[in-house]
Amino acid sequence: MDHGKRMLEDGDFEGAEQYYNSVLKRYPDDRDALLGLVLVTARISDLQKLRDRSSYPPVEYQEAIYASIDSAIVSSSGPEDRRFFGKVNDLFSLVFKCSSNNAEEAALAEEREAFRRDRENVEIYRSKRYSREKIFPHVRFKGWLNVFKLMLIAVGIILTALAGHYGKDTMSIVLFAFFVLVLLLIAVIVHILVTDYPEDITAEEVEEELDQSINEHSVQIERYEKKIIRLCDDLAGETPG
Repeated sequence: MDHGKRMLEDGDFEGAEQYYNSVLKRYPDDRDALLGLVLVTARISDLQKLRDRSSYPPVEYQEAIYASIDSAIVSSSGPEDRRFFGKVNDLFSLVFKCSSNNAEEAALAEEREAFRRDRENVEIYRSKRYSREKIFPHVRFKGWLNVFKLMLIAVGIILTALAGHYGKDTMSIVLFAFFVLVLLLIAVIVHILVTDYPEDITAEEVEEELDQSINEHSVQIERYEKKIIRLCDDLAGETPG
């Protein structure tokens, strides 16, 4: 197996892949070879390389890496090997989460620098920033909306019960359906009325918000990196030398 490791260290991933596949034809559950194929897919020579951000595999490799790990788990001969590859899966999961946060942090930093160069563009920033919210930004009185949601669910249950009881009374069902739609319309109107859109955001508030977002990402990245280091330490004693 040293031959495969040397090829990984030399960056000969195609040769390493052929070598590990040849080993698996004879020994389908060989953990060294199964791990070797995972490393080939990730284009790294050793799991310990993942301690360094610069060695993180591109996000485009994510699906292939997970597929390789799944294959290794299926081919493993016992619970110990399956547990090992489960940890490998957790390690790459953390790596990709960290990579995602890194990218978001970099984008925010770039946005902050662009804003600092043109601090008069508060309105453009506001419209771009808050359009990112998936549905509604900065909703106050969220309890109101939850109440309406519960009401709609309750009415739906009542409507279903009545439909079962008055199976032939179509008019009753139509009236209750109309009632549900009216409640939904009221919920939307109330939502619009209580939504807080930051019309008067200042340049200082924009920069403060960007700083806060960047700091939040930095904290999350630090947490992921600590977990990655711990998993690398844990796997160091189990990884073939």
